[in-house]
Amino acid sequence: MGFQDEYLAPEVNEIERHLHHYARWIGPAASPSGENHIADSLGHAGDTPLGVITSFQFTSGATKDWGTAVQIWGATDSALILPAGRQAYFDLAQLRVTDAQTDTHDWLLRIIAGATAAAGVTAGTFSDIPLFVENTNKTVTPTNFGMERRIAGTKMWGQLLHMTDDDAETLDAQFAIHGYPA
Repeated sequence: MGFQDEYLAPEVNEIERHLHHYARWIGPAASPSGENHIADSLGHAGDTPLGVITSFQFTSGATKDWGTAVQIWGATDSALILPAGRQAYFDLAQLRVTDAQTDTHDWLLRIIAGATAAAGVTAGTFSDIPLFVENTNKTVTPTNFGMERRIAGTKMWGQLLHMTDDDAETLDAQFAIHGYPA
């Protein structure tokens, strides 16, 4: 094995582990518990309750400002949602916009990792995802985005910026999450 092969092999294995993986789609928990249990998996028979089918709703701030952060993943959600043996680490991998208050507008959705949203923003542990939403001829295709893998117990937040005009408006989304062993 040459130098390049020794360098690339671990990278290829990591990519394979991420791409060929079990994913769970999540929405808001039917019975949330503080900042610990925030999400439920979508539509899984046998879950308690029988899986959610709703979306997280984010509201932008007025005058092109960030809205209030919404928690989308709690401290105990890894143990409750991810497959057995894949609960030590997680990453958010995709989002699916299910509705927007206004048609054909531009948005920026910030996904934040941290004990609080403000702490995550200060630490720079967030990704900004630009979105254009057209409700009229809607094709709901998941949007891929890259988030660093996080240890179980890390809280995740979402925050919305409406870039088209100065109105405070809503956008609804669901998320795909991957779990990893220790």
